[in-house]
Formats: sequence, structure tokens, C-alpha cells
Amino acid sequence: MTRQAGGHLAFDMGIHQCVGQPISRLETEVLLTTLATRVKRIERIGEPVPYPHNTLKGLSSLPLKVVAA
Repeated sequence: MTRQAGGHLAFDMGIHQCVGQPISRLETEVLLTTLATRVKRIERIGEPVPYPHNTLKGLSSLPLKVVAA
């Protein structure tokens, strides 16, 4: 959370920059700010299930319990 995200490639940069990038960044900021004010903690209640893929790494399932603040 402390690293610089200026060179992040998810939205590309320069002339090929995604036109939806500013609204997506704003939506993420609003979501995380709201989550931080309304949630006391997030607990894992089960094992993560990997998403099998040749080039991507991710999860099919991540069972969580959200405890309100």
C-alpha cells in the first residue's frame, strides 16, 4: 500500500491509457475508504481455492467473514 502505482500496467500508460482509468481509481478509493470505516476486521473462515489457469494466478473462492465496526 506504500509503493508508487504510477507505472502500473493494468490500465496501461501514455497514448494507450484506458479512458476509464480515472473513474476506476475513484471507485476503488471510495470502496476502500468506506470499507475501512465500516469494517472492524476481515477473517478467513476457510481455505482459498486456486483458480487453475496457464498464465493467470488467482482464486476461485476465498471464504471470508466480515465483522462490522
